[in-house]
Amino acid sequence: PAQPPGRRHAGASPPVVASRQGAPDLGDGRARDVAVCSVARLAARWKKVATLDAPPSALIVRIARRLPPILELICGKPRRVLRRERVLTPVSQIQELDVACLRWISRQPGRTFAEKAGHKQQLQSVRRFEDADILENRVVRDFLVRCVAAARRYETQNERFLRCDGSNAVKLVRTYRMRCQQLLQESPIGVVKPLASLPQPNYVLQHEPSYHTIWTYYQRLLRQQRQEEELWRWRQQTWSEICYLGITVMLQELCPRSPAMWTDYVVRDEPHAGRFLNQPDHPRSLPGDWWLDRQGKRDRDIIQLRPFVPSRELTGSSLGVSGLDALCPDFIIVRRRPADGFRSVRIVPCWTLFPDISRNDFVPSLTNDLLQSLSACRTESRLSGCILWATDDHVCSLEPTQGTNSVSATVARVPRDLWTATDSLRHLIQMLLADHDSP
Repeated sequence: PAQPPGRRHAGASPPVVASRQGAPDLGDGRARDVAVCSVARLAARWKKVATLDAPPSALIVRIARRLPPILELICGKPRRVLRRERVLTPVSQIQELDVACLRWISRQPGRTFAEKAGHKQQLQSVRRFEDADILENRVVRDFLVRCVAAARRYETQNERFLRCDGSNAVKLVRTYRMRCQQLLQESPIGVVKPLASLPQPNYVLQHEPSYHTIWTYYQRLLRQQRQEEELWRWRQQTWSEICYLGITVMLQELCPRSPAMWTDYVVRDEPHAGRFLNQPDHPRSLPGDWWLDRQGKRDRDIIQLRPFVPSRELTGSSLGVSGLDALCPDFIIVRRRPADGFRSVRIVPCWTLFPDISRNDFVPSLTNDLLQSLSACRTESRLSGCILWATDDHVCSLEPTQGTNSVSATVARVPRDLWTATDSLRHLIQMLLADHDSP
């Protein structure tokens, strides 16, 4: 099945390391869950993730390093409680009777105990036994099951590092997964009943050191898995944001001396409806202009990258494009030329698409539908629409463009792990912004 965008970095914003200093109050009750990240730091972090030569750190790696001794201790000798049950017991082994047992005996035919015991010489009595099927052990069992699933995902996503010298983390996680499976099969923890829902912690989970450590990491693992499920549910919004950040990083490389370099992004610790960035119309989340030097020319072009928000600063209406607002692009790239009085304007509205199944036969119909929609827009500027289509490819590629010089449409095939295709993404942005009319 298709992997959700950003799953590799689930539990943290896709590749962004943000500083909490100066986090603004957003007015939505989430001020403590946001941070500020500059464009320069975003670009540095993106490049670092793109050039990783070792598997990334993850919660399952920390669990595999710290918890095996604790799990061995708990699974080897789990907590037990004495339970009472009424069973048929040989007369010579009866040790305890209660009222219910006496009632059962009184209903049996015969006058003496020997006659009531029948030919098997068994009567109902109370037997005490140790039972490990208690809440804290059910939590440990569920924790082991979830660790196995998380370890398998980590191995699948980082399998390429097994052939590298820096693959200790993957090997550690694999060893931990195999040990968890063994504990589930051989230890008393494996036969306890599964949890039906997230429980309220009892005294043991809160105060007994070993069980409390398991409970702490169990909550963290649940939180991460909930984030992954939310990312998948809102995968379209997350993919749109990843593409937006990737284009920002590429513009930083193409336009290194620009006012937009000093812009701060407001980033959430956890996704809200699939989005890590704050509201796109927040003043600190709107980057400034990018200055693109024209090869062999003294003047510069001004490039703007804005998320599309109706009735805000950068929309189709404000750009002189009638009908673009109804198409609701995810973001818009604009290239202006100050030298000719901004008469030469290239507008690139972008839509992002994260399909469950990648099929090549969709591309021509997507391009044709987009071209027909853009042709209905009225503008004097050059309009070049683009759909950023998430695929399993390893590099970015641009499908053949349809349309005329004034209105055109194309589909760009983009890897889901966009940060691993830096070079091809840079080339893609250059092609989208190319001014073929330049002398």
